[in-house]
Amino acid sequence: MKKALILFSVLAVAVSATLSCQKENQPSTPEDTIQAAMKAYQAKNFEKFVNYWDLSSETERALMIALYTDLDKGGSLPVVTRCEIVSTTISKVDGVETATVKYRLYYEGKPDKEYSGKLVKKDGKWLISSASIK
Repeated sequence: MKKALILFSVLAVAVSATLSCQKENQPSTPEDTIQAAMKAYQAKNFEKFVNYWDLSSETERALMIALYTDLDKGGSLPVVTRCEIVSTTISKVDGVETATVKYRLYYEGKPDKEYSGKLVKKDGKWLISSASIK
């Protein structure tokens, strides 16, 4: 009985530590989500990049990864040098939290552009639902 209690305690601590680490790696604000997505984009880690998007299926996820990979291989993907958050508006309607983040992307050899990203909070995680040029 004593060994079972010790084993249970060790497992509880391990699970708690794992969940804590996972939570620390998740962006906690809409701004952090945009910044983390852009860092993944800059690193050309498109699998990580799409993890910050609210995608409805694995097929949609795979298509988005393929699109960015093909654009990158073809030299059509612009090089982002910096991402600057301009403003954020968070709202809650019928228990659903959403946010609009305006941000400016600076490109290598091209003029910078301002974008507006729409995010939704699902299971405690902010995800990008759309982004458009302002």
